[in-house]
Amino acid sequence: MEIIVTDLTKFANEEIVCTAGIERGSNECIRPMPYLKRNFCEAKKILPGSVIYFDGNFDKSLNSKPHVENCQYIGDVKNLGPCSSEKFRQILTNTDSQSVEKGFSEKITEGEKHFPVDSPPPSCSIITLSINPSKIRVHRNTFSAKKLQAWFFDLKGKKFSKISVTDLGLRIYFEKYGDKGIRTINDFLKGQEQIFIRLGLGQKWKSPNGQEGYWMQLNGIYTFPQFLKEARSY
Repeated sequence: MEIIVTDLTKFANEEIVCTAGIERGSNECIRPMPYLKRNFCEAKKILPGSVIYFDGNFDKSLNSKPHVENCQYIGDVKNLGPCSSEKFRQILTNTDSQSVEKGFSEKITEGEKHFPVDSPPPSCSIITLSINPSKIRVHRNTFSAKKLQAWFFDLKGKKFSKISVTDLGLRIYFEKYGDKGIRTINDFLKGQEQIFIRLGLGQKWKSPNGQEGYWMQLNGIYTFPQFLKEARSY
């Protein structure tokens, strides 16, 4: 199986990363399990847009909503190199859900950023959304200054605020440059003609105020025609 990597996200555990991508030909989203080691991804130069080949069998029999993308695999993992910018853009265009509710196939209360555990689970846990470049910004996490959050409007005009940014490249860039890096990222976003995000749902989690469910996180921000090169390299 070959996938084009669309998600490369940071964990609290620095030794591993979460990867996901779109299978060539089917446009199916795949999240390979077990998680890849971060040092392996760095050594193999695995980045968003990389074409990854998995030599072995996949098993989705243990899946349950919303994490239907999970694929247990046994075998070697090879990086076949980057796809073209045009191909990457086309993959994102082909999988664009236009709105959060359409992508996850569930209603969400205005101002919320999670799907409650006692409601019907979303149909999937990762979606692609096209975003107006003037309708997305990143900022420091409200409660943890070392982390990054974002707000954005989807194309239906619904606003989502204080969404955790787990995009590995942007997090590394922010950790290196701090507030200057935030300003650079936001200025860069405003100057692009098209933006796609990959919006994911984490594992079931209960917040300190007792809310339990699947919380949204921003797995990737992809800009066209240019990209912030330092945030897309090791």
